[in-house]
Amino acid sequence: MASPYSAALTWLDRVRAYAPLAATLFGLLYAAGFVIVNSYLGTYGIKDLEAVRARYVGAGLVFLLVVALALVIVDNVRIMRASVTGPARLPLMLVAITIGPAGLALAEALVLWRALSGPLGDRELASVIDARLVLTFFFTNLSIAVSLLLLSLVEGLHLPIPAARFVHGLTFGVVILVFLGVVLAYADYVYPRLPGFLGGGLPSRARLVVSQAIAEACPPCVQDDVLVVDEEGNRIVILVNDKGVDVAVEIFFLPNGDRAIIHRR
Repeated sequence: MASPYSAALTWLDRVRAYAPLAATLFGLLYAAGFVIVNSYLGTYGIKDLEAVRARYVGAGLVFLLVVALALVIVDNVRIMRASVTGPARLPLMLVAITIGPAGLALAEALVLWRALSGPLGDRELASVIDARLVLTFFFTNLSIAVSLLLLSLVEGLHLPIPAARFVHGLTFGVVILVFLGVVLAYADYVYPRLPGFLGGGLPSRARLVVSQAIAEACPPCVQDDVLVVDEEGNRIVILVNDKGVDVAVEIFFLPNGDRAIIHRR
């Protein structure tokens, strides 16, 4: 009979074994969230390079869930490559690597629509799902699946050491560039259309009550409802309509007097 002490050691060993993987995944999650949020805010002329923010975790988590689903396609194609022989193997692999991302993109859009039209969302939020969003999901899944399959194929090549280093380094660089491109595409079109409870940056409508100094510096801020783009601590970023032009306004609520920065793109 195993003692409680040996059982505790077993769990401790498991934690130690998975700790590096967990740290790597969290690092990728946080880095992806950092790039997504700052790329999105950068479209409004806002530079937010704060290293620690809870919003990065939410944005990165949803993005990595999308990426993780693409790994299912990679595993299926690799199993097919190992099990199917003959001239039919290549056509079947090509069909799987195109039909798989397309089906997964439709499934992701359907799940997103269900979440947006559920108790926490509404039909107006669900209207953000369009053909371009589905295509973005499709190319995200396709890019990740193809790049990872390319990496696995290169790993299986038997090359001389100098050539192997060059090919592996080149392939790894391509995978990194593809991943960065996918992150930026997600930040450009998917993230702005997801509400906050899904780790997105969809602006919310609000009516501001601000000091006289802010009202004088930014009259549109108090004349009508505004769109809240970002909010953290004593800082808020809003979108206002100034003479027919959308303008981003960054407001800081400070003890010695509020301050507003108007960004004109």
